[in-house]
Amino acid sequence: MVIKNYLSWNWTNAFLVFICSIPAVYVAIVTNLAAGLGLLIGLIPAAVMTLPAKRKKRVSILILGIAIGLSVFIGSALKVYFGVIGATLALGLFAYLSTVFAASKKGNPAIMFFIIPVVGIGLSITTIDAGISMMINMMSGAALAFVVSLFFPAREPVEKTAKGAPNKAAFKNFAPYYTTAIMVATVIGFYLDHTGWIVGSVGLVMRPLRDMQEMRSIFRVISVFIGVTLVYFVMISGASDIALVGTAVLMLVLASGLHESKIYIMPLFITYIVFTFMLVADGQRHATHWWLLSERLLWVASGVVIAYIFGLLLPKAFQKNRND
Repeated sequence: MVIKNYLSWNWTNAFLVFICSIPAVYVAIVTNLAAGLGLLIGLIPAAVMTLPAKRKKRVSILILGIAIGLSVFIGSALKVYFGVIGATLALGLFAYLSTVFAASKKGNPAIMFFIIPVVGIGLSITTIDAGISMMINMMSGAALAFVVSLFFPAREPVEKTAKGAPNKAAFKNFAPYYTTAIMVATVIGFYLDHTGWIVGSVGLVMRPLRDMQEMRSIFRVISVFIGVTLVYFVMISGASDIALVGTAVLMLVLASGLHESKIYIMPLFITYIVFTFMLVADGQRHATHWWLLSERLLWVASGVVIAYIFGLLLPKAFQKNRND
């Protein structure tokens, strides 16, 4: 019962993503392993959202895939063409505008919570060709999931109890802290060989609600650690192509089925898929060293620390000074 309070499983979502992963498995085994794993990454947007009850609402799967694909491409373009100063200023502006939009009367925090971090993650892509390729993967994966979803029967929407959410004033007060944290992470990230890890980590854990940020920070570090550890042991075991793509599909299906859970465990599954793809695509599949993975974990933890300073420590200190 205790586990059930924190974990939620959705068979429909898991089955949808499993069906959509079949073409990627074929590509990975028959033609090219890295290409197949890349197609699995393209299914991540479909895996992290709930299948809408009504068919006409399922176009949201396609919209999300397009939005995430464009965000990744924008991040890669900032890295290639704008340099550290231009990318930092641009991401700072995007971050600030996203909080202003979230604070507006009809605004939504989705851009702040998800799109900005994905733009940051896109900074890890160092060529425009790779950025375009990843964008196409995201969009084509979402298009496939959308088409397949139409074959699933419509059902009556289930009303869910509203979760605790920050009020509009909280987003307005949060804007300078969030903007500064994203900019600091971007500057630091440019001096690492994968800029986006630290920026994405800040954006994915930093929240206006203290309890929410604390929970996401703790579980992000734990989840990424487990994901990295699993990748390490699978790689040093000399796993076959079938085993690599099979475990990646398993992680994607688990991510889809568990994405509605109260605890933040998505990074475990996404980390496994992305790291497997990176190591295969970079030709480091048979030369995996512990430091190669541990340094990524260090960057994620560094992002969590930056988020802690600007999202929890400084707001609390300034609030205390105002009260005094």
